[in-house]
Amino acid sequence: MEQKVQALAKSAVTLQIGPASSGDRAALHALAESLCLGYEEDETGRIRIGPASPGDQCVVLTKAAALGLAYGVYKPGTDADTDEVTKLAAELQEMTRQRAEWETKANVYMQKINAAKAALEG
Repeated sequence: MEQKVQALAKSAVTLQIGPASSGDRAALHALAESLCLGYEEDETGRIRIGPASPGDQCVVLTKAAALGLAYGVYKPGTDADTDEVTKLAAELQEMTRQRAEWETKANVYMQKINAAKAALEG
């Protein structure tokens, strides 16, 4: 027998569950539809369901717990979103570093070209 999980909030919230397998996602999608709740999933297998009232939270989270999935209240800008921003910021920093390196090399080559040009003309 499944043990009922308590609601995470006293007001309606969006729940984040997973990452989950495709079978678990299908089961939770069907449950969300039966409760008329919004459903999204991302490329990492995380699911967002809601906004869910406290009663619906109990139903959804009880199912998630029975499937052995991690869950919590969804907070925009966390998890996958933050990981993506961090990754893009690191890529930008690396490109900026490379650009500075290339500009330095270009300046050295221009100095050599101008010196050679001056030697030929003079």
